Amino acid sequence: MVEKIPVRLPKAYVGQWNAVLQIAQQLLDYSEPLRDAKLWPIMGLCKKAAATTKGIAALASLELWGDSLVLHRTLIDTEVIIKWLLNEDIENRIQLYTSGIDQEKKRLLRKMVAGRSVSAQMLADFVDATTLINGTGLGETGRGWSGLTIRDMAREIDLERIYDLPYWISSAFIHSHALSILGKNDELKQKEEVLAPMFDEGLEGLPRFLVLGATPSESLHIFMFVDKVLQLGIERQIESAWTAVQDCLSEVSGGAVISSDDMKVGNIAVYGKHHGIPFEKIYSPRRTSNHNKQRSKATKHP
Repeated sequence: MVEKIPVRLPKAYVGQWNAVLQIAQQLLDYSEPLRDAKLWPIMGLCKKAAATTKGIAALASLELWGDSLVLHRTLIDTEVIIKWLLNEDIENRIQLYTSGIDQEKKRLLRKMVAGRSVSAQMLADFVDATTLINGTGLGETGRGWSGLTIRDMAREIDLERIYDLPYWISSAFIHSHALSILGKNDELKQKEEVLAPMFDEGLEGLPRFLVLGATPSESLHIFMFVDKVLQLGIERQIESAWTAVQDCLSEVSGGAVISSDDMKVGNIAVYGKHHGIPFEKIYSPRRTSNHNKQRSKATKHP
């Protein structure tokens, strides 16, 4: 039995976090052989997501909301990659994904041979690049392992719900964009009243809510999806954790956001109260002709 992992978070959020962190630890400890050994990258990505979830909990316990959100974006990347790999043509896509190892090796060797930076020169003194080049070659590696951006992947698998806004907000903190320090200037906060709550790291800011309220859901979406594909046998724990998440969101926000297998992929149901009036609404991503062309092109990628 996996023990609870203590987190120093606001009381209302502790229940859902403990439930999700227990599953994260189970996944990190999982060592059973997979039914299909070729799917090892999926389990590897799932364990990465589990570790990232624990990392977010640690930063959140220190109330470092911007830094926590940086790791939250890592979870988004991981979910998109996992679901894109398993969307279709699974064996070829996984092979394409693992080919990235060789691509990066070639890129590193080219940097060592060129020796433009100090770090590349230092590495070349410790690693014999000539022996590594043999049989590898240093040809161009192209645009990366998939040839697609995370945005392309997210739209292909109907994950705009996590790309368009959460990804954009967290990216500002990753890249130290001026938006990430907007909350440090009181005059600018008042002037940019629409943007300010999205990037304010205080108690009322969106980063804090995204980390505390959305990370457990983000992690569970990954864990649930991988459990079904790899048949890890943790569906009961995941179902219990979803109950804890829904109870938490109902308490802290007066409502809840739901995305489940019963709904059309990409849709989100929101329910609660607005100005004291109960409401329930389902949101669907809007498709454009440009997006449809882009998706068609993406699905034809080898």
